[in-house]
Amino acid sequence: MSFAHAATRVPLPTAFRPRRLLVIAALSLTLSGALPSPAAAAWMTTTMPAFNAAPNSEAARVLNIAAQHLRDRWKFAAIGPNQFDCSGFVWYVFREAGLRDRVGNKRKGAIAYWNWFKKQGLATGPNSLADAKAGDLLIWGRGAHMGIYIGNNWAISTLINPYGVTIHKVNKITHRLTAVLHVRMSRGAPDATPDPSPSPSTSP
Repeated sequence: MSFAHAATRVPLPTAFRPRRLLVIAALSLTLSGALPSPAAAAWMTTTMPAFNAAPNSEAARVLNIAAQHLRDRWKFAAIGPNQFDCSGFVWYVFREAGLRDRVGNKRKGAIAYWNWFKKQGLATGPNSLADAKAGDLLIWGRGAHMGIYIGNNWAISTLINPYGVTIHKVNKITHRLTAVLHVRMSRGAPDATPDPSPSPSTSP
């Protein structure tokens, strides 16, 4: 039933009464993008945490570009320059960093990115977070959300408005971590070669 019909005092079915509409709206937000979890105390910051990458490395370039878009708004299917969905943000950042080839050269959805990294042997399970490096990609909710790892349990991703692009704790959003996508790029001194592929770990 449309909102126009609702305004005509036609009796609403039980499933569409106001309280249930609020529940449905909340579920829709959760499914369309991540929200902070109810227990998310101290879950975000507006300052880029320290990360383990040389200042002029490829990983530092990725994170610096990502940080320039803090608080930019979430919009479904958007890829910038100032509105993004979660996978659109990842694509925009790597494209602007000149590293499109490290994520498959195409704008994809979170599940498609996950599948691409699996084919390269570069996707590991959530228990491998300790092996994640600055600039790696994270998948939550089996592809419901994705973002960029910073380090020390911090990530940057596009959350549902009003948050938008946010630096947040990995485990403080509604979706559980599913996979780590290990991006092959330099994290050492300038002109360093990309890091080798990580040793595979057991999938969940």
